[in-house]
Amino acid sequence: MNLLLWASFPLSAGAMYALARRFVRSPLAGWVAGAIYGFSPYMVGQGAVHLNLMFVPLPPLILLTLVGVLEGRRRSGWILGALVVAQFFVNPEVLATTAIVATLTLGTSALMCPGRALPILRRSLPPVGRAALVAVLCLSYPVWVMIAGPFHYDGPVFAGGLSADLLGPIVPTSSQLLDPGGWARVGDLLVRANIPENGSYLGPALCVLLVALLVRYWRSWRLRLCAAMIGVCFVLSLGPQLTVDGVNTGVALPFALLEHLPLLDNILTVRIALYVDLYVALMVALAMDTMLADLSGHIPARPNRSRVGLWAWLGFVATVAILCVAEWLPHWPYPSAPTGVPAYFRASAVRRIPEGTVALVSPYPSVEEVQPMLWRASAAMRFRILGGYGWFRGDHGASSDFPAVLAPMPVERFLWWGVTGGAVYPAGPVPQFGPKLIRRLRTFLARNQVGAVLWTPVGAEPTVTRRLFVAALGPPSQVTGGVDAWYDVQATLKRQRQ
Repeated sequence: MNLLLWASFPLSAGAMYALARRFVRSPLAGWVAGAIYGFSPYMVGQGAVHLNLMFVPLPPLILLTLVGVLEGRRRSGWILGALVVAQFFVNPEVLATTAIVATLTLGTSALMCPGRALPILRRSLPPVGRAALVAVLCLSYPVWVMIAGPFHYDGPVFAGGLSADLLGPIVPTSSQLLDPGGWARVGDLLVRANIPENGSYLGPALCVLLVALLVRYWRSWRLRLCAAMIGVCFVLSLGPQLTVDGVNTGVALPFALLEHLPLLDNILTVRIALYVDLYVALMVALAMDTMLADLSGHIPARPNRSRVGLWAWLGFVATVAILCVAEWLPHWPYPSAPTGVPAYFRASAVRRIPEGTVALVSPYPSVEEVQPMLWRASAAMRFRILGGYGWFRGDHGASSDFPAVLAPMPVERFLWWGVTGGAVYPAGPVPQFGPKLIRRLRTFLARNQVGAVLWTPVGAEPTVTRRLFVAALGPPSQVTGGVDAWYDVQATLKRQRQ
């Protein structure tokens, strides 16, 4: 996890460098593009929470390969298909948004250069067919599982989604190191106060720089295309309705045409900020490439007046660029904590649990406490666990981040309370410790064929949870490696009934 988090920044930057170098001659301009994309506020925010969303070297490579497809290169079709499959398994949402942005880029390019569109379309059809063949062969079954399989859910995961705010590009959050005027307090409340998801920050200095670059290099159709795509992607990131300073204005936006389409209703539009950063990186690289060419080749041949004007322009750009870097400085390091895997799960003691056994682990695994899922992984998935954190099909077919509640329900309420010390799930009163709860726990263990109970001193009320286990099953079979373990639970329950 830590290795991939660290690697995501340079890998994503390196992929952006490769894309930029396809259009610029200067390695320095490509390097700057990679730095903008690979260390953008989107990356910094997602890096705190979502590895699968901040590992994004593939979108630039997909766009780079798409250029080869448009040139009719045979191998590019196979490579594009492989990259599409890889991105699907990293994160399907990023694949979907990449496809949307790529399609809009092609459409915008066709509008800007209509005479070239038809010949490009004709020569790109064979490699597109190869890419589609690879994608269909590799993804048909996974996509079927996702949309129609036995455990699929219907509708969006996040009701209402998460959309960028119109103030997002100019108001920083606490993810940035510098907070002039205390504006981060405002930024932290945008996007429903979800700071890691709010990756739409660009900074006032960068916004000024982009406008200046567009005016200065208006004749470059590629730079105009990047500017247009920055606007398109930002508007898409605002979602189906315009939000300003956290208030939904009700003004309809273009994404309203897409939000109900199959497979697109789960997109959190605020994450399209990734592509705003991508096209910002390309636009800056294109302008920088032109500036470096002017600096190296044209200055000696120009009259003094032109030379002074060019130096003044370069001085302005350099000054604003320094401000851009200052505004983007991340508030690192990320908060971190030891994984805390008890030694038991990596020692020979865990082999006393027969493979495939159902285990009740305390703390109870849920969205409130995910560590037991890591412990199970550390034990090579030797046993199964009750509970867990994921997206599940709820009672009415919609998504839920809670697995089905197991009977008798008061047991799960008590175990949940042992984790949080307060709120319980399912909602209701916390059962009192006593003979009735002890009997219910035995019923719970019998109904769910629990073969092992594993207790650790983790959670808000671990001592009371252990007391319940001892009352229901007697002393633990083994105490080692930070775990109190009860084995052969069904045999113990059978003896008690006799």
